[in-house]
Parts: sequence; C-alpha cells; structure tokens
Amino acid sequence: MNSNTNDAPINGMESGLVADGISSAAAEERSQNNNSSTTTRKRPFNNMLDGNDDTNTAAAAVSSTDTDNQDLSHAIMQQQKITDLHTKLDTIEKEKEELKQKLIRRNVEIGDMRVELNTVHNRRVEFEQRCIELTQKNQELEIKVKDLTLKNEYNEWTYMAEDIPASYWISRDFSEDYAERMVAFLGKMKEYTHQLRRGDIEKICVNRDHEIYHDDILLPHWKEFADALKQYQKFVYREDYGIERFSIDNVQLRQEVLDMLQPALQTLRVRRLYLGGNIGSGVPFMSNIMHANFVADIIQVNASLEQFRWRNNQIMSAEDMQRLCKSVKKSASNSAINTLGLFGCFNGNNLEMMRIVLDTSRHLDTLGLRNNGIGSVGANLITDWLASNPPLKGLNLIGNDLNVMLYCWLTLCKVTQILNGCTWKTMI
Repeated sequence: MNSNTNDAPINGMESGLVADGISSAAAEERSQNNNSSTTTRKRPFNNMLDGNDDTNTAAAAVSSTDTDNQDLSHAIMQQQKITDLHTKLDTIEKEKEELKQKLIRRNVEIGDMRVELNTVHNRRVEFEQRCIELTQKNQELEIKVKDLTLKNEYNEWTYMAEDIPASYWISRDFSEDYAERMVAFLGKMKEYTHQLRRGDIEKICVNRDHEIYHDDILLPHWKEFADALKQYQKFVYREDYGIERFSIDNVQLRQEVLDMLQPALQTLRVRRLYLGGNIGSGVPFMSNIMHANFVADIIQVNASLEQFRWRNNQIMSAEDMQRLCKSVKKSASNSAINTLGLFGCFNGNNLEMMRIVLDTSRHLDTLGLRNNGIGSVGANLITDWLASNPPLKGLNLIGNDLNVMLYCWLTLCKVTQILNGCTWKTMI
C-alpha cells in the first residue's frame, strides 16, 4: 500500500514532466529517482515508515524544475529582445538608406543652386560694371552739359567796362610810362576776366613791379573781374578746378574794391594768396584797419587756403595784428593754412606784436618775417622763443637788422634744432 502511495506521485510527476517536454537531463534525473523508489519498495516495512529521504528528493526535483523554467523564460525574453533589436536595426538601416538618398538629392539640388547662384553673381557683377560705366558716362554728360551751359553763358556775356585810353592818364598828370602801364594793366585784367569765365586759368598775378593807383574809373573793371571770380566757381565740378596762386602786388585797393573782391575770395578755391603793396602812399590810417579786416575775414572762412603772404601793407596796432593772427590760428586749427609770411609790414621790435606773431607760429609749419627791421629787442624775444623748441619747419629772417653775434647764435640754434630731430631750418 505504501509502495503504491509513493509510486503514484512520482509516476504522475514523470508523466507531467514528459508531457511538458523536459530536457533529457531532467528525464535522466527522474529515472534515477525511479530507481531509488524501487529500492525503497524492497526495504523492510519498518524502514519505509521513514519517508524523509523521498520527500527531500521530490523537493529538489521541484526546485530544479523552477530554475529551468526561469532560465527558459529568461532565454525566451533575451531572444525576443534580440529579435526586437534586429527589427529596429532593420528599420534604422532603411531610414539610413532613405536619408542617404535624400542627402544625394539634396546635394544635387545644392549643386544646381550653386550654379544658379554663380550665374546670378556673374549677372550682378556685369550689372554693377554696367552701372559704373553708365554712371561715368552720366558724369561725363553732366560735365559736357555744364560746360555747354557755361560756354553759352560766356558766349552771351559781354565785357561791359569801357577801355581807358592812355590819354586819360596823361590828362591827369601821370607820365607816359605810367599811362602805358595802365593800358597794359587793364589789358591783363580783361584777359584774366575772360579766362575765369572760360574756366581755363591756374594762376592770377595782377601787376607786380610798378605801383598802380586807385581811380574810380577803374571800378567797372574791378566789378567785371570780381564777377568773373564768382562765375569761375561754377567750374567746381571739374577735377582741375582751383587756382594755385592768386596775387595782387603794388595795386592800391580802396574799400569799394575790397567790398567787391572779399565775397569771391572767401569761397574761391585757392591754395596761395599773396597781397602786397595794396594800401598805397598817402592813404589814411583807417584804410590799414580795413585791409586787416578784409584779410582776416578771407583767411578765417576760406577752407582751401594753405599759404598767405602779406607784404608791404603796414599793420599799425597790436589789435590789428591780433585780429589777423587769430584768423590764422583758427584756419590752422582746421588743417588749412600752414604758412604765414609777414614781410615788411610791422615793427619787428614791438614786443607785443612780436609775441602775438610767435604765439601764432606754433600752429604753422613756416613763418616768414622778412624786412621787419628786427633788431636786438625783437631778436632777443626770438632767441628765447627758439629755445622752447617750437614746431616750425621753416623760419625766414632775411633783411632784418641782426648783428654778427645774434647771427652766430641763431646759426647755433639752427644746428641744435636739427640735431634734436627737427626738420625746420632758419633762413637769415
């Protein structure tokens, strides 16, 4: 009875394991358990009453089965994961191939766009070049139109001032030589007037060696000349526009003439302006002030003026000198005028006037003080000023009353300045 009781569970377990498809290793282990059961049936009845060994063997078999089931489940799960990963990998490969094809198509599109972009760029370059050419042609046409306009204005213009014969001057007790000089002077004025209106002039040098006195009969000629200076400024569009040098020497200029010339000279593009001997003999002191104001206003306003020379036009007071030099400093501060020449126009031993001039020179490259009668008083002031190493590049002291000792000192000072790296020189 006990034997049947023990066999039934074991056989049932074996049938269940076989039915479940347990591996051969597990079947072999169960076979060993059957052999053990057979041996148990052969034991004596008393020994079979103790069933502890059989129970332990059955528990071990159950535990082994559970482990196998867990390993099998784990293996199935791992296999499923691998299958899933392969599926994802295949999907990624397909997506990769699709992206590769898209990239190829995109590169082709980019290549086409680059070709189109290069074509557009070349067209743009051609268009810009064409625009430049058209702009140049347009500028040339504008210049031609302006030239034709000014040429028509010139052709329609007539010099209105009447000629003044030599007999007029002789009748006013001037010599025949002076009468001939006046005829030549008016002829030159008329020539300059025509050149200004045609825009083909670079230098204007009105008179030079002999003195020309004012006469009201000259006013129409001065007006023609002043109007031509204004007309010339219409040629500002030309590259060669501008006057290199404008000088009026030894020609007496009264207030009426100054009023005509000042507006034109304030805006005229001129690099060098030289005025000399314009006050004339026997002119009241008030004319000196008028001339100083005339010059100061031109220097202060004209932005193209680089050099100014004032010769043989007396500056009688420190106030006039201050006004003139103030306009020079203002112009120099705007990088315009860089050279000032005051030749024979003030007392070189007047300390106040000399200090004003030397202070102004700190804004200049070149200062000319020729023929101002500079003696020991003015020279001492100059030597002290030179000791301060001023920024001048050129100093002209020709024609002054400098003694031998001062000459040697200035020469030594010149050498010292050059050794200190300054490029200016002293001209004595």
